[in-house]
Amino acid sequence: MSDFGIKISQPGYDVKTAAKERLVFSSQYDTFKLFKSGSGSQAVPASVGTTSGKAIVTIAHDLSYTPAFICFTSTPYSADDQMSPYAYKGVGSLHNIAKYYVDTSNLYIILYNAINSIKTFYYRYHIYYNELA
Repeated sequence: MSDFGIKISQPGYDVKTAAKERLVFSSQYDTFKLFKSGSGSQAVPASVGTTSGKAIVTIAHDLSYTPAFICFTSTPYSADDQMSPYAYKGVGSLHNIAKYYVDTSNLYIILYNAINSIKTFYYRYHIYYNELA
C-alpha cells in the first residue's frame, strides 16, 4: 500500500507493513460521517389480548436520500437491560421489541410492548451522511 494519509495499526503490528485487516483506521477507506444523533424515551401502550402495544418514533432528517443509520433501544423486561442495536428477541419468544427503518425524509423507530401495562422504552440513534446502498 502506498503512502496515504493516516493509518493506525492494531497493537503488535507495524503500521508501515500491516495488512488492511490489521489496521484500526486508514484514511484511505471511507468512514461513516455523522449527520445527526440523539436519544429519548417513548411510552408504549399495553398489549391487548395477543396484540402488542405499539408506538412509532419519527425523526426527521430531510437528506432527500436514504442515509445509513443505527438505532439502539432498551427492552421493557428488565431495568438492567442495556440498549441494543438489534431487534431484540426474548429468550423462548418470537416477539419483536423494536424495528427500525429509514426513507428519504425520516428515520422510524417502531416499538412493541407485549406486557399488559404501559412501558417506557429508551432509544438512541445515529444518522450518517453516507447513503444506504
